[in-house]
Amino acid sequence: MRSLHLLKIERIEQVNADGKVVWAKENLLNVLHTAGEQYMLEAAFVGGPTANEFIPDNFWFGLDDRTSLLAADTQSDLLNEPSVNGYARQSIASKDGFVVALSGGINRGSAPIVTFSTAGGTWGPVSQLFMTTTQNTSGILIASIELGSSVTVPADDSINVRMSISLTDTV
Repeated sequence: MRSLHLLKIERIEQVNADGKVVWAKENLLNVLHTAGEQYMLEAAFVGGPTANEFIPDNFWFGLDDRTSLLAADTQSDLLNEPSVNGYARQSIASKDGFVVALSGGINRGSAPIVTFSTAGGTWGPVSQLFMTTTQNTSGILIASIELGSSVTVPADDSINVRMSISLTDTV
């Protein structure tokens, strides 16, 4: 069955300081936020005075702990995004960070693995991955994905995320 979405976590895993996988999940699909949908349509079809007016240099990915995801969510709805012990939003360059290719009849933009690491202490819990247009809270929240459970990440552990972007997919 094909379903409409934008962002897909192909695999997410927590790796401890010894390099062992603590947990892993695969094939998680997003909620496309209303403002994110509008942003994508305007970037592709409306443009502006310059072709790249709506395209940032980087897309940013972060983790937070909202209890539920709504299409109407914006960055002001992000809840308990970590801000200590090495946590930082991670970026992927918009121009050359994604490799777009046709695979199995589906056009997909594959992203490099994104890693969130702890240093000097714990952060979390987190239960959502989100995609936005800025490193700060002023941008557009494009999409979010539920991780399936809340996770607290101990010192020296990391969360690795392999994801892709497409408009349709098979799960």
